Amino acid sequence: MRDLSESHIAEAFLKNIWMRRLPSHVQVVLAVSSESLSKLAEMSDKIIEFSPDAVNSVSDSTFSSCHASQRDEQLLKMQKQIDELHRLLRSGSRHTSPNRIAIEVHQELVLKNAKIGNAGTILDLKRKQNFAYRLVHLNKKHAIHLQEQRRLLF
Repeated sequence: MRDLSESHIAEAFLKNIWMRRLPSHVQVVLAVSSESLSKLAEMSDKIIEFSPDAVNSVSDSTFSSCHASQRDEQLLKMQKQIDELHRLLRSGSRHTSPNRIAIEVHQELVLKNAKIGNAGTILDLKRKQNFAYRLVHLNKKHAIHLQEQRRLLF
């Protein structure tokens, strides 16, 4: 810093700036010393060299464990749903045409054959799935449409 300032900045100012950049445990030791900046630099090197390794970490004070537990619970619930969907798809008859598959999971949820390979965007997983079915939320309009499709297929 001294070289960059080309001797236009007072040493006290450089010392102040330099001290602020040091770890707090080094600042405490050097604050009581009236040595030159060069000597202080040597002292700080030795203090840091013999200090135990420290990990600097940042913690978000607004983050609470409540949010984490809710998020964990939601992820666990989604994982169970995905596992159940995989189990239902694997248990289906191998001789049944994919165009005729319609498996009811809940009253309002149905796996419906689709020509898309990405069910993850509907579940907000944002990743490719290995199966060509998508999760469809049924309201009355969709339920009637699905029943009409079933009649045509069967």
